Amino acid sequence: MSTFLRAVLVTALMASALAKGLDLQGAGAFFAARLAVSLRAGLLLAAGLVMVESAAVVALVGYPRLSVYRAVLALLTAFLVGSLGATLAGWESCGCLGTMVALPPWVTVGKNVLLTVSGAELLRRERSIQCALPA
Repeated sequence: MSTFLRAVLVTALMASALAKGLDLQGAGAFFAARLAVSLRAGLLLAAGLVMVESAAVVALVGYPRLSVYRAVLALLTAFLVGSLGATLAGWESCGCLGTMVALPPWVTVGKNVLLTVSGAELLRRERSIQCALPA
């Protein structure tokens, strides 16, 4: 089950990073417009999100440890809070998949709830496995 949960998280994070990365200009413009910042700041935010999501994918695949699961859960929680805030602010999309795919706001919140729950369950399962291992 842990392998399945890791695969779900890796797939979602990689899809998000790829969607923004393939249209970085569009994603940057989207964030700049929504956050009322310069295009440069929007581009930096979009590029930063792509890098963080890609790093989470690499860590989940190459270094599956409790510390990685905690960091990924914190990232997913931040995405959930951000998407909920964007939804409540009336955004038509939170930009989680860049401008290539615009998910309806409440669908995005639901997706992020499921991903956050998956991350929490992965952390719980891995904790229980490590506690069961002899020292």
